[in-house]
Amino acid sequence: MSILVCVPYMKPHRKFLPHFIEWYAANKEKHDLLLHWEMWRPLHQVQANAVKQALQMKCSHILFTEDDQWGFPVDGLEVLLEADKDVIGFPSYSKVHPYLPMTYRKADKSIPMTLRKRNLIPMYSTEEIEEYDLITWAFTLVRTSVFPRLGVDPFLAWDSVPTDSHFCQACEDAGIPRFIHKGITIN
Repeated sequence: MSILVCVPYMKPHRKFLPHFIEWYAANKEKHDLLLHWEMWRPLHQVQANAVKQALQMKCSHILFTEDDQWGFPVDGLEVLLEADKDVIGFPSYSKVHPYLPMTYRKADKSIPMTLRKRNLIPMYSTEEIEEYDLITWAFTLVRTSVFPRLGVDPFLAWDSVPTDSHFCQACEDAGIPRFIHKGITIN
């Protein structure tokens, strides 16, 4: 079981690189990690290339990360793998006051996440593992078997809606739930 780690490197937080290097070194052999690192490329292209590579290499999972995050937990993969979900990540919070959680539920379930309508409500987790409509890429593990089931490529283009919205909407349309494990918070 190998896991491809997707690292889009565009505008990194100053703490990202030292934390990521330490985390990767501690987990590379243990989890048979393969690195997909692209610098200064559009996010949707990096993620689409990572999915293509993971499927070609028959990886079991892709771990999506973001370069504006840091403090990756050394045991984070074990925690997410143990949860045994198709799509699961750790929570993260916005960078600006009031520092709301980046875990959302739709106010109106009929409105797609790919429309630019205010319909997402930030939610605090009350359970250890909880389902959400929209989660971010901060530290999110996705089984590669999810992508053929989507029926669409959620990374086709960069537009006014982020790729996590396109991905989560494609999952919702395919009946694939998205979960957050509140055991660890990503900075």
